[in-house]
Amino acid sequence: MTWAIQVEGLSKLYRLGRGHGQKFDNFYQVVTDAGLALAERLTGGRSRRILPERLAARPGEIQSEHLVLSAAQFEGAPEGHFWALKDISLRIEEGQRVGIIGRNGSGKSTLLKILSRITRPTEGGFRFRGHLISLLEVGTGFHPDLSGRENIYINAKINGMTDAQVRRKFDEIVDFSELGVQIDTPIKRYSSGMYMRLAFSVAAHLESEILVVDEVLAVGDAGFQRKCLDKMLEIGNSGRTLLFVSHDMDAVRKLCTTAVEISHGRVLSQRRLEAAAAGAEAGDIQPGAGQQPVAAAIADYSLDRRMRSEREWDEAGAPRTPSGTVSVRRAWLEDAAGGVRGSYSPAEEVGVRLELRAEAASPGCRVRLEVATVTGRSLFSTSGRVGLEDAQPGASRVVRCRIPAPFFNPGAFRLGFAVADEARPGAETVIRDVLDLVVAAPGEVEAGGGGDVPLAPVFDWSS
Repeated sequence: MTWAIQVEGLSKLYRLGRGHGQKFDNFYQVVTDAGLALAERLTGGRSRRILPERLAARPGEIQSEHLVLSAAQFEGAPEGHFWALKDISLRIEEGQRVGIIGRNGSGKSTLLKILSRITRPTEGGFRFRGHLISLLEVGTGFHPDLSGRENIYINAKINGMTDAQVRRKFDEIVDFSELGVQIDTPIKRYSSGMYMRLAFSVAAHLESEILVVDEVLAVGDAGFQRKCLDKMLEIGNSGRTLLFVSHDMDAVRKLCTTAVEISHGRVLSQRRLEAAAAGAEAGDIQPGAGQQPVAAAIADYSLDRRMRSEREWDEAGAPRTPSGTVSVRRAWLEDAAGGVRGSYSPAEEVGVRLELRAEAASPGCRVRLEVATVTGRSLFSTSGRVGLEDAQPGASRVVRCRIPAPFFNPGAFRLGFAVADEARPGAETVIRDVLDLVVAAPGEVEAGGGGDVPLAPVFDWSS
């Protein structure tokens, strides 16, 4: 295949600082720095020995010291500096849809800013074929005093479109934004949602061979967000090359064919998502692979914490039914052998266990298990009764819910619970995001659905 983007040995050095205090220099700083720069040129650099502290105090770029950095990011860097990116090498083919994943501060946005020519690399370089348009911050370049119509023309022209191309796309942009007659209103009178709708609509309809997108799908209401996601999928399916950064891992799975994992400024792995879902061997991972498969990395970044396959509560923090007679003391995921773990294949049965304690005399309670995606979309719930008639106060009882296989497609899921007093219908205590379940490479089973849906149970069919 023909490459669309080649990145070779790319590194970016930043200076540690205390953030950006002033956005602009004052007049004294501007005049002083201009005078020092002139003196340096006239003296052939000898002025640096006269005022070294003043010159050294004005680095080109400063990053906040509050980023989570690793020791490796300081290796080989001057004192007070760190590597935001270090020795990044990638090859992205034409038409490939690549998701860049990683925790906050890992270097994803820095990489996209360099590829978009917003900032320069410290070392290394990159090349791309065709016209590249970046959507890094929705609405960049819009003028508040101009109408939506005028901003469409200006923004499109800035990004290289001709008048004829803008006229051809104009109605499509307005229809997508759903702004109607308000397109002729100055955008300073738009609500934040209207502004974001217009900005995304313009960027998504610009004509280019490569589109770089950084965390911009959270625009408008839920319906418009789905519309944006569908538009991005349409762009990806049209043969254009797509680089996509998002913390919405459902969107990454839906849009992208390949995931690149970045951590502390380095590429850990580059792998085809369909290969990861199919349980491909490590040989499918590109050079620089990390310690975990992309599927597990996606789950980990989605949850933004280490996976929890077990949870315990103490006396003070234990959730209780509304009456307080029953408390939840422990929850865990259990495999068929009785072991506690959070990662399964679709061919494995998943056991969900709860330890309940009778705090006072109680006939029992009802327990509801809720399963959702990592983005909070509810998938299903199931409930059951736990009898405690013969339990003395302080006694515990363990209840088990068995989820048979096959049921889940590969993905990451969040499990929560609700406990209610049996004698008080409608009153319940909800405990969200208790356990994390990762379903990784599938076994040799006949699934009931495709990989684009989270659940794939096999039901009995007969005539």
